[in-house]
Amino acid sequence: MSCGAKLEAGAKFCISCGATIKGKATPPEQPQTQQPSTQPQQQQPVPVQTLKKPKTKLIMLITAVVVIIVVLAVLFLVFLSDDTSKFVGTWTIEYLHGRTDPDLEWTFYTNGTYKSEQPGYPLIWINFELSGDRFCTSSNEYTYYHCYDYEFSNGGNKLTLSARGEDSIILTK
Repeated sequence: MSCGAKLEAGAKFCISCGATIKGKATPPEQPQTQQPSTQPQQQQPVPVQTLKKPKTKLIMLITAVVVIIVVLAVLFLVFLSDDTSKFVGTWTIEYLHGRTDPDLEWTFYTNGTYKSEQPGYPLIWINFELSGDRFCTSSNEYTYYHCYDYEFSNGGNKLTLSARGEDSIILTK
């Protein structure tokens, strides 16, 4: 070589001076490739942190589902259920239209009816329904439909029905 530059293996000319290289060119080096092993490869151990993540996600998912179910149950009880079951049973009239009459009773049933009983008077069946926060009654025997605001007190053992311009009706269990 005329310039003395270091040549790469298999070069046919010098990249410094451009001189052609005379003689036998050496074959370029081949990159080493790995031969496939006939032995089975050992699996790398899975880090402990990787194993915990799916378990943590599962716990979080289960917790979220439980919280959603509880919230829906509370919403149902608060907003969608009605107080009909609170009315069911026999109530004594403590006060009705300006008078106290301990012999008069109303018995409410789950089918939306109640009966009014007073010694010496005929039995009267009356329909009732809850419309929002109002207690509404109607009778097949008498043509009327009347609604009252209602309020339970004394642990659900006292019921006050009130309408504008009228005396309240107070019932106790």
